[in-house]
Amino acid sequence: MSQTKLISSADDTRIYANAIGNASNPVLVFIHGFSADSTVFNDIFHSAKNSTSFYLVRYDLRGAGRSGKLTTVEGYASKKFAEDFAAVMSAFQLQKPITGWSMGAIVVNDVLSHLPVGTLTGAVCIAASPCTTPKIIASFNPIVRPTRLGLFSTDVAIAERANLALVRILFLRDSSPSESFKGNTMRALEQGSDFREDNPVVTWETRSLVLGASCLTPVAQKKLLATREHDTTAALAAMREGFPLLAIVGSKDAMVNAQKFSDALKEVCTNVQVEVVADGSHAAFLDAPDQVMSWIFKFAERFN
Repeated sequence: MSQTKLISSADDTRIYANAIGNASNPVLVFIHGFSADSTVFNDIFHSAKNSTSFYLVRYDLRGAGRSGKLTTVEGYASKKFAEDFAAVMSAFQLQKPITGWSMGAIVVNDVLSHLPVGTLTGAVCIAASPCTTPKIIASFNPIVRPTRLGLFSTDVAIAERANLALVRILFLRDSSPSESFKGNTMRALEQGSDFREDNPVVTWETRSLVLGASCLTPVAQKKLLATREHDTTAALAAMREGFPLLAIVGSKDAMVNAQKFSDALKEVCTNVQVEVVADGSHAAFLDAPDQVMSWIFKFAERFN
């Protein structure tokens, strides 16, 4: 059974959350990435196999989707994201693993930094890391940085093109996209491309859904989300002390170099399992859903 709640966080910010499955089953919490919302996990949540095995929970981060969109830097402090997570946990009476996609994995850092030890017993990060080091940062493609794409521009036309390019690159199976990627995207749209050649498993409906979510996050909130500060001291210490982490990355991720990312993560995480989706994009959970969920299920079962 699916259940939706509008939850008040510690500062009264409204957080949209949704759960499906039997609450007595082991729990998985899914957190979306930058410029998206929790609907990106629709396919996972609509699978009877997944909801039968686990209690699946997802929520929109503050600044995105159907959650509150604050306008100040203070509203996006690391502690606020930890409090949002705690509010969702309390509302659904949750515990145990968390799954973060892309920038959503930073919430793991927020939780480890501001909530009691033991709040999380493990984490799954898809195309992302809960903490950063110079080598981890270097594994991300500079071409797709928000500032390079123009996502923070107050020029409507520039921001529109940036949104279109970002959504395309999330699903692109190309580990080294060209500098002219954004311009090529606009020309392809003008010619009526549906971008199936980029990634045939991602439907037009999914692309449209993610683009819509991106457009519903105003430029000001995009910038606040992408530039928010977070102290990685506690997370790095936890990783070095054996905090269990499952990292999943696509071999053809256009935003993250899979090999560099894997090597950098293993340098700081003493208890990490890295899995690579062959020919996978930045949204590897859409490329190979059964394989990805199998890895997540086996990892989560260790804590139940």
